[in-house]
Amino acid sequence: MAKNKDTTEEQEQAPKKKRGKLKLLFITVPVLILLGVGGYLAYSTFVGGANGPDPNGQAKGDRDQGANATRKAKTEMVELPTLLVNLADPLGKRYLKMTASLEVINDKAAADISSKMAQIKDSLILLLSSKTYDQLSSMENKILLKKAIVKRLNQILGQSVVKRIYFTEFIIQ
Repeated sequence: MAKNKDTTEEQEQAPKKKRGKLKLLFITVPVLILLGVGGYLAYSTFVGGANGPDPNGQAKGDRDQGANATRKAKTEMVELPTLLVNLADPLGKRYLKMTASLEVINDKAAADISSKMAQIKDSLILLLSSKTYDQLSSMENKILLKKAIVKRLNQILGQSVVKRIYFTEFIIQ
């Protein structure tokens, strides 16, 4: 009789082990599928799939055409010297330290800027020293300042050769 009890206990434990493995299988397979689908969606959203849209709303083909157009229109970067000016504050205790790079349309424009550097520095010093802290502290005012600098530099050079200005250092103290 002891043998009969042992065999019935073993038979009862065998189906429990199979059920445990079956539950594990039913849980892991859907989890793996969800991870795979989520990974694909994340990749196509953030990295960009073959023809998926990018965050700017352009298809990849449009991005490639834009990149080719940028390569064809070779621009040059010209580094401006660091300018340190007093701001037009009532107490006169604030100053601005600014370094910037200019994006110009070609090599000839870069050479023109180098030859007229004294005029450019003078114009920038006059423009920057006429500003107060309040006129330079917000993001909108910095963007307006960038536009004013580009406009002023293009007037000095006599044509629209400066495309953009990039502040590499902008410290108000």
